[in-house]
Amino acid sequence: MIKSQKSKVKSQKFSVGFSLVETLVALGILAFVSTGLTLFVSSNSRITTLIQDQTVAINLAQEGLEVVRNIRDSKWISGGTFSSALPVGVWQVQWDSFSLAPDSNQALKFSVDGIYQYTSGTSTKFKRKITITDVSLSEKKIVVSVSWPVRGGIKTIPAELRLFDWK
Repeated sequence: MIKSQKSKVKSQKFSVGFSLVETLVALGILAFVSTGLTLFVSSNSRITTLIQDQTVAINLAQEGLEVVRNIRDSKWISGGTFSSALPVGVWQVQWDSFSLAPDSNQALKFSVDGIYQYTSGTSTKFKRKITITDVSLSEKKIVVSVSWPVRGGIKTIPAELRLFDWK
């Protein structure tokens, strides 16, 4: 009977020791998995922010092109010439502009109405620049660049439009 009790005690010690090793291995695996999961969530957060910023920048660039086209059309309707409507240079416009303003390298502001503009609202990280160049007497090249700071530099979204003197 003493021999069987001794073997039970030995097997219990071995069993307890083996459970401790299993527990340490399980904790190691859990730490490895949770570190990977944390890095994955952090990476997804950065990518989501980048995609949101790119979407805003693309829409601001498109808006800039549309405003320039509307300025050209409104000048033509009022009897202006193609060259006077869109002079060569670097400009800025906001959604309700009827003329080009010299570029001041100013960041756009976000108003309480949900509109990006220069006059009022909360400052944003986005800057929009309109560059107009002559291609020929009857053609102008309009490039709208929207830029914002990102980790490690500046990100820029360009959009280009060619306008012609069809009047």
